[in-house]
Amino acid sequence: MAKEEDKHIENIKLFYDTLVDSDISQLPDIEESNAEEKLEAFNLKLESLREDFKPTFTDIEAYNLALKFENGAEEFYKEQLDNAVDPKIKKFYKWLEAEETMHSRLINSCLKFVEDPTGWFQKRKKN
Repeated sequence: MAKEEDKHIENIKLFYDTLVDSDISQLPDIEESNAEEKLEAFNLKLESLREDFKPTFTDIEAYNLALKFENGAEEFYKEQLDNAVDPKIKKFYKWLEAEETMHSRLINSCLKFVEDPTGWFQKRKKN
């Protein structure tokens, strides 16, 4: 997830630098979010930890805190998207919102895994 946050920082910096250095018509395009692919890849990696993982209450607290943080970011970007006028800025905020939504889903998957590993695996088999 740290790599994802680094990518967000890079894209935000690119957008900011473009806004500062040129008029709004020169904003860069942002690629479409591949959040679903990232989430599935992460869940597959999480599956590989089946035998080695020993959850603790501290893990649950950490994931709940991270989920609260990600949900706040998601709400912030949604609000910015709703208030944006320029299509490229709207696309940028939509991309950020999609990425934060994926992060929330990723953390939620981790939380479910920690709380009930057996249930997590049963649900994965149904999908």
